[in-house]
Amino acid sequence: MTYLAALRAKRTVLIVMIVLTVLAAIATYFVVRAELRVHTWTQHSPWPFSALLAGTGVIAVIVATILGSALDGVSRAPALAFTRPEPRALSALRIYAVDAVAVLAVWAAGVVLAVIGAVITRTFWVTFGADIAGVLFLFCAVSLMWYALITLTAVFFPGRGGAISGASWAIALILPGLAAIGFPQPVHGLLQALLYLDPMAYLQGHAGVDLGSSPKQSPIDLLFTTAPARAAVAGAIGVVALALATRFWTTREVSA
Repeated sequence: MTYLAALRAKRTVLIVMIVLTVLAAIATYFVVRAELRVHTWTQHSPWPFSALLAGTGVIAVIVATILGSALDGVSRAPALAFTRPEPRALSALRIYAVDAVAVLAVWAAGVVLAVIGAVITRTFWVTFGADIAGVLFLFCAVSLMWYALITLTAVFFPGRGGAISGASWAIALILPGLAAIGFPQPVHGLLQALLYLDPMAYLQGHAGVDLGSSPKQSPIDLLFTTAPARAAVAGAIGVVALALATRFWTTREVSA
């Protein structure tokens, strides 16, 4: 099962890396072309490394949502019935580790491509501040949370992992706007409560993320005002959801 998960993660990383490299090459070409046309190089203002992490961190979140249905895909593979017997919980942990490495690899590659583009085009230079750790942990926690919620939901809807991953983005982007509307109670209270399970809401207002439609005084804004606090809550939700997904998956019958 780990082999199947590794193949799936490798294919996802390869596709994402090809897309990122092509986009970075196109952007670099047009920037260099514009600079050469005016026969000068424009040195822009410094760019915080935390902003660079946030921009590329969105790519990591996207990859995490794509890989979130890994257990569903592996459990439907015919090879599952012919693998060497081992505790399914251990298999799940190995799959999670493979996916985590894939997400971090894409994130690191995105940062490297951004830095290379900056060196070639000379458009900005990177500065380092005290908020780097907070942004790093926040995006790691949000990626874990989103991955875990998709994994947990896919356990209850076998064969719908891809649809669940796609639908999660629509819900995550629409829910903050709905929560900002003054619906009568108890609808408004329910929407506000559901924000705690919206990974995107934890990024709103932090690390340069702005959804525009998010409520200005959501419960997350009021209770968790710093990136480390939001990372702690999102990470805790992710760990609990992943533990539940593993528990339910290990007791689910495998269809032949």
